[in-house]
Amino acid sequence: MKNFMRKDHDKNRKKRIARLALMFFVFSGIASLCFAEDDGKEGTDDNENHRSEIAILDSANTRLWFALSYTDCTVPGSLTLGAQEYARYYLGWTKILNDAGIAFDLIYDSDISEQGLKGLKVLILSNAVALTKDEMEAIEKWVHQGGHLLATYGSGYEDIVFDKNQVQIRPADGGNGELSEIWGDPFTKLFSSAAIDPLYPGVDIRITQSSGPTAYLNGKVPTTLSYGGLGNILVSRVDPSVLGFLAFNPRVNWTTPQPGIVSQRYGNGWVVYYAFAPEFIVGLEFDLAGHCKGDPNYSAYNLWVGRSAALRSLMKATIIYLLNGTGPGPSDHDESDGPGRDPVVPAHSYMKKER
Repeated sequence: MKNFMRKDHDKNRKKRIARLALMFFVFSGIASLCFAEDDGKEGTDDNENHRSEIAILDSANTRLWFALSYTDCTVPGSLTLGAQEYARYYLGWTKILNDAGIAFDLIYDSDISEQGLKGLKVLILSNAVALTKDEMEAIEKWVHQGGHLLATYGSGYEDIVFDKNQVQIRPADGGNGELSEIWGDPFTKLFSSAAIDPLYPGVDIRITQSSGPTAYLNGKVPTTLSYGGLGNILVSRVDPSVLGFLAFNPRVNWTTPQPGIVSQRYGNGWVVYYAFAPEFIVGLEFDLAGHCKGDPNYSAYNLWVGRSAALRSLMKATIIYLLNGTGPGPSDHDESDGPGRDPVVPAHSYMKKER
């Protein structure tokens, strides 16, 4: 484990995506053995090596998934970074923690085991879309025994799909142990908001309850948080565990309430799930993973500046809530950075497209 922010510089070309992606998911059961070690990072079964109460998963398996699913900068006109696109997610969380002065560990696929998770209070899964069955089962057991989980977007799902016919419901007996069951979603695959209306797939987040991680936000940020990226369409429900909903473009004819923020107990632990990825916008605004030459959003001026202030407030409040059970003090609020200009390419254009 490393207690610092790391930038990965992997460069991978997108080749025969459909065939390779299929091969990847067929062999995902052995992915942690094959890929985590290839990254030169070793896990540990000694919980005394946890220097911090909070950890972020830097998953080599997920990085491979991104390499197979996105073009990189070697492809003319690409705005995505191949394998390095994953860094735009988890590095967003490292910035939040570093800025807040909160110590954390980066951990890896080989650390995700019953013994390896001992000593952690909070685990962050940042769009970790390629967890193995063993990893999901270890995390589920850890949360049930008292761990606190913060998961975003595709974390804990088998895949991301854009076709309603590909959505699968977990069997009544619990299915294959997907993490999504611990935040009450019976789908085994993430169902992208792009399937609702491909022309207007981006969503914002409408806060509807001032409770738990959102309590501190009441009156301090807009009721609707600007996001603009893709959301995960969960099973519709309205209950005390749902603190916010996805807000669709007014042009989209969709009135069913879709949970955007879920916060609930699971066994002796707690889980907060975002059906979106605010850390992605943070990664873009601060260019944490770099960008391709010629990206119009970083030409003369970084057009992402000012886009993540309210999202950063939510992220920070959620972390502090899971660590302490309370929100940050008034002096810790992230003030708005100003409106800025609209990016040339909207945030949802950076998200994964249908394969």
